Amino acid sequence: MTVMVQHARVIRRKLIDRCMSAGVATVTGFEPASAPAANDRVHCAVVNGPGRTVPQASSLANSSVWQSFIIYLYLLLPLGQDQQQSMIDPKVSDARDTLLDVIHNPINYGSQVELDPLGAYGEPIRWAPGYYEQEGSKYRAETITPGFVAWNVWEQVRT
Repeated sequence: MTVMVQHARVIRRKLIDRCMSAGVATVTGFEPASAPAANDRVHCAVVNGPGRTVPQASSLANSSVWQSFIIYLYLLLPLGQDQQQSMIDPKVSDARDTLLDVIHNPINYGSQVELDPLGAYGEPIRWAPGYYEQEGSKYRAETITPGFVAWNVWEQVRT
């Protein structure tokens, strides 16, 4: 197992814990394979997103890595509602706002990991509303994409 995999697991686990502690959604650590049961609750999934090495944050001996995660927030549209609404349900946007606050609050992601909110080494934190379908059901959705820098992940030079 590489050091980056360990960092990614730790960061993802802490993101899941933070999302759970916010209390605004039913949280899973994965994208659901099937549609969640119909209810009036916002659901949340946290999955790994794209990552890459960061030359400007690396040294001659070590490489640093930028890793993103995707936080999906979704709520089933009311039954019989065929058309997309002109706005995202306030429950979903309120959950998004709360989770953005929670992600930005001081958190110890590990001594060699930090949130990259402005995208100094990758993409800035992004969020976007939308809709998606799963198993014939339509969902109001929001995605949040935070990025993190893990310093000195891979050793490049052995002495």
